[in-house]
Amino acid sequence: MKENIKVFIEGLIQFDYILFGSSFVLFILLIILAILLRKPLDI
Repeated sequence: MKENIKVFIEGLIQFDYILFGSSFVLFILLIILAILLRKPLDI
C-alpha cells in the first residue's frame, strides 16, 4: 500500500512540473507578444 502511494505522489509531482512549465512558457510568450504588439516592429 505504501509503495502505491509513493508511486502516485511521484507521478503527480512530475505531472505538476509539466503543467507548471507549459503554463509558464505560455505566460512568457504572451508577454513577448504584448510587447511586440505595443511597439511598431522595427527590427
